[in-house]
Parts: sequence; C-alpha cells; structure tokens
Amino acid sequence: TVEREYYVNDASAPETGDAVARHRDGLARIGVRFDRFFRESELVTGGAVARLVDDLIAAGHAERRAEAVWLCTSRLGDTQDRVLVRESGIPTYLAADLAYHRDKFARGYDRCVNLWDSAHETYVARTHAGLAALGEDPERLSVAVVHPVRVLQGGVERRTGKGDAPWTLDEALALAPARNLRLRLALFPLG
Repeated sequence: TVEREYYVNDASAPETGDAVARHRDGLARIGVRFDRFFRESELVTGGAVARLVDDLIAAGHAERRAEAVWLCTSRLGDTQDRVLVRESGIPTYLAADLAYHRDKFARGYDRCVNLWDSAHETYVARTHAGLAALGEDPERLSVAVVHPVRVLQGGVERRTGKGDAPWTLDEALALAPARNLRLRLALFPLG
C-alpha cells in the first residue's frame, strides 16, 4: 500500500490554509495528488520535537554545548555533528525532520521515499545518521533529489523573485502547460 504525504514546512514561517490549498491545487493541475498534508508546526506545538531532543540526550546521542543542543552524528557516519536546537532555543529543520520520520515509522510505514529539493542534498547523510541514533534503520528512508524548475524563453533561462530564486509551481504553470513540466530524480543509494 502506498500513501502520498506532503510535508508542509510551516514551523518557522507558518503557511496559511490558503497557501496549502494553492500548493494542493497547483500539484493537482500537473496530476500529483496527496493523501495527506502533514504540518511541521504540529510536531513543534504537539511536543514531538522536544521529546525527540530529550530522548536523544538521554540515549547519549545528543549533548548540550553552550546553550545549543548538538546531535552527535559524526559517530554515526556523518562528516560532523549537527545542531538540533539553536542557542536561541529554536529547533533546527533537522530536529523537526527527524521527529517527522519518527512519527511516520510509529504510524506503521515500512519505507519512506522523500523528494527533496537539491539544496537539501547534504541533509541525506545527517538524516540517516539521526535515524540511526533514534534506533531506526536508515535504509527505511530513500531520498530522491529534485532540481528546481528552470524556465527557458528563447533559449535563455528566466528567473523570478530576488536573486536566483527558483520558480514556484504556480509561476511555472502560468507560463507553460502542465504537460511541459518534468521532474528529474536522482535516487541516492542508502548505507
């Protein structure tokens, strides 16, 4: 049985119901449907992230350094240790992401396949190390890296937003029919 779940990164910059609806509608226009939209903010407000950090400290896989909490991922195959909670007390994306995967496995998922933007490619090793620290088999998570949409007009790439901001799905759909959009995936080996 396959279920499709969209992880809404809304803890640091909450997305309104309208924004989530726009995502859902845009994805539906290109034939992508999700069974559930899961909000990162639920993990934070519900205490799952705090419990994860406490559990990792208690298990000896995380430690306080100054005012921050660090996950000792270098012991588990990552290139260096990673911050879980900043000195300001705000959890990092890694802390919420690990809480999310812990929640998914607790809900009975045998395997997770995530699609991540190429800007998050370096998170693969640290996420696998974090899952190992939680006592989860990292091989239960596969990550496919998706490159941002590039819009070409007359052979020249067009950009939107400030600097080199990638196109949003809505912006790309306003310029090109859904059939012209393609995803290129690179599945990273596990282990």
